[in-house]
Amino acid sequence: GASASATVALVDLTECQFSAVPQLGGFSGSSPTCWPDSQCLSSLPAASVRRRSLPESYIWASAVRSMASRGVLSVYAWRARRLLTLDVEAEEDEDDENEEDAA
Repeated sequence: GASASATVALVDLTECQFSAVPQLGGFSGSSPTCWPDSQCLSSLPAASVRRRSLPESYIWASAVRSMASRGVLSVYAWRARRLLTLDVEAEEDEDDENEEDAA
């Protein structure tokens, strides 16, 4: 069967258009009267979405924290007691090279 995988995505929203929604409507047992259109990552331009596969132990990640000032994303897997910090500005190949240099 198919196995689960963990992935993070960095999405560049600079090319997306946004519009104000006047209100979402009432929730008194009926469906909302006005929902904004939903978007899938697959419907965004390919250049605006960068995906990074994570090691299998991060499927059950218990915390994700981004630090925009440093350009990093930290993912903590409580069960494995592991912290992974990704440089979100680097290409995936660059990270692989940096890991090899550290070894």
